[in-house]
Amino acid sequence: EKFVPKSPQQSMYSEHTSEAWGKRLIDSVREDRLSRSERKRAKTQNVSAAASKPEESKEAGSDEILHAAPRMAAHIRSPAKFTKVAEMAILLLEAERVTSQNSAAFYEILEAGVENGKLIRSKALHSAFRRLYSAAIARIGRFPSHMQKSLRLWEVRVLAQINLFTSNPSTFEHATKQIRDRLLQLPCLNLSNEPPRQAKQTQYGMDHLPTEVRSAWASALFECLDTLVWRASQHSWIKPECNSLVKAAFDRRQHFSDAQKDQLLVWDAARCKESARRP
Repeated sequence: EKFVPKSPQQSMYSEHTSEAWGKRLIDSVREDRLSRSERKRAKTQNVSAAASKPEESKEAGSDEILHAAPRMAAHIRSPAKFTKVAEMAILLLEAERVTSQNSAAFYEILEAGVENGKLIRSKALHSAFRRLYSAAIARIGRFPSHMQKSLRLWEVRVLAQINLFTSNPSTFEHATKQIRDRLLQLPCLNLSNEPPRQAKQTQYGMDHLPTEVRSAWASALFECLDTLVWRASQHSWIKPECNSLVKAAFDRRQHFSDAQKDQLLVWDAARCKESARRP
């Protein structure tokens, strides 16, 4: 069969239908918000039909997310479409459309959003990242337990990493504390380097992370350190905390990939050289 190239009008069709789909989804959520407000007023006025509408809306919202999630997951991977898709996802969360029945489908959107670590470092996307993942983490109980573990990891990989870009010392300190607390949950290569594990030393407890999740956490923490080292090269006030965290990671280097170990070695060597120059 002879291949017939699509006309410009045909090639634009999928983009137009995608735009129309996104508009319908947003309109649907906004209409649901309005209808819930109307139902609240109707309840105070003793309107008999108000009682059945919430269940209908909940059921429709569940079906809607199951249908929309694959397309939203595909689009959120694009830097050009990330913010728009994130706004739609935030609307769904805030409108209470994400439930225990459809949260696994919604999780696919969140997972796709963090596939490319470079997007997290894009300042233009920071607001959308912060709002979306903060909203999801605030509703963590709606996700299955194994997905909750990923959300906790993204709390550091996404939210703490974004906060490393701040010029606010308090926000920066909170972000580095989150990173440090998780690093402390990775055992040191040399046990003699383990810090005294006093009660409530970290917000996550005293125990080391389970062996099966350590590599995932190491990878997430490495991304944060990479950002921190880059920031420290631009702002001297960041340097002391950066050096401290680099040393903590180097002491636990066995949890990182070979390429990450090599980079940790470079960072730690620079740290030692800088320390030796101090009077």
